[in-house]
Amino acid sequence: MTRPFPRFLGFCARRPKTCIVVLHFALVGLTLLRLRCSYPSLEQIILYNGWDDGKTFFDIAARGYRALPSYEYRELFGYPLAARLFFLFLGPSPYALALVSFLSSLLANLVILAILRSWNLSAGEALGGTVFFMTCRTPESIMSIFGGWPLPPMEHLVAIEGSEPLFLLLVLLAYLPMERGKHLSSALLLAAATLVRPHGSFIAFGAFIYLFLKKDWKALFYCLSPMVVALHFAYYYWIRGDFFAFCVAAREYYPDGVVFAYPFRDLVRNLHALSVGALPVGLVVSRVVFQVFFLYGFVLLFRRKRLLFWLMLPHYLVNVSMCDWSHHVRYYVVLWGISVVWYLTILDGFRAAVRTGDRRVGQPQLCRRESSDNGQS
Repeated sequence: MTRPFPRFLGFCARRPKTCIVVLHFALVGLTLLRLRCSYPSLEQIILYNGWDDGKTFFDIAARGYRALPSYEYRELFGYPLAARLFFLFLGPSPYALALVSFLSSLLANLVILAILRSWNLSAGEALGGTVFFMTCRTPESIMSIFGGWPLPPMEHLVAIEGSEPLFLLLVLLAYLPMERGKHLSSALLLAAATLVRPHGSFIAFGAFIYLFLKKDWKALFYCLSPMVVALHFAYYYWIRGDFFAFCVAAREYYPDGVVFAYPFRDLVRNLHALSVGALPVGLVVSRVVFQVFFLYGFVLLFRRKRLLFWLMLPHYLVNVSMCDWSHHVRYYVVLWGISVVWYLTILDGFRAAVRTGDRRVGQPQLCRRESSDNGQS
């Protein structure tokens, strides 16, 4: 008789997309349950949560920039525009924001599955990688799941309301043609991602560096991302007379502004504060583990997925150079390559252990390292 657990795994391997959809609903549902203690309704979660500017996004979608005070210009229009499309069915409702975030997060997980399958992983192995991505995107994910963190994992929070899922979906869709050498299509998708979050320019810059080092003129396609940001700023100039209204709004909303320093400046100060007893040990250790997870992930990416290494690096360096903001987890949940390469490394270790245990020799590695000159699997 077939054992129940292997039968379940076999079912999952045959229907990976179904499993991803079910798990996505379950994770978001559990997140909502954890939030019910702090927010009386879903609408309150969407508009007044503490991890994103839900009210600002809704105001932009419902009323446009012209009707808003200057400090609301700190967000770009990609995410509100996507929510406005749902107004056709829902009317001007904040639930449109939640639908965009929820569906974008779900589709991003399915695109991760497609990427892993394109790397010649089996359906079951690709499903495992997608589940790993959904639940272990940062060390904070583990601490949140097991109760050591006050909020649910950030990747689940932004699936309820946040611009990150739509941004990540467009970035992942851009990666598929990029890996196949279709750089114009990729650059256009990254430009769309940049209209959701300006961080898309950093990923486009990584693609530019990768192709520039290969002396490929198609690197110029990735200049589209900063160009669309400039066009958005030109729109601000047209309606408000200030090309830099985005920066002024950010400074107005955050009086201390966003200041950049050398990388890991905040972590160095945390370690110094720990040495004089000004910060708890647990907090500083968690931040060290967080950065080690990403730093060693970049080592793995450099060895195995050179293209992904360059795509992730500029965004990460900007994150860790933001004074007093460098430990905001929501900036890191879109660095999808780190979680994926950790999974590939763990999977290779598991397969090697199985081969050793079964005394099998001479079998090809499941996830072979790519050559350093092409960035392909």
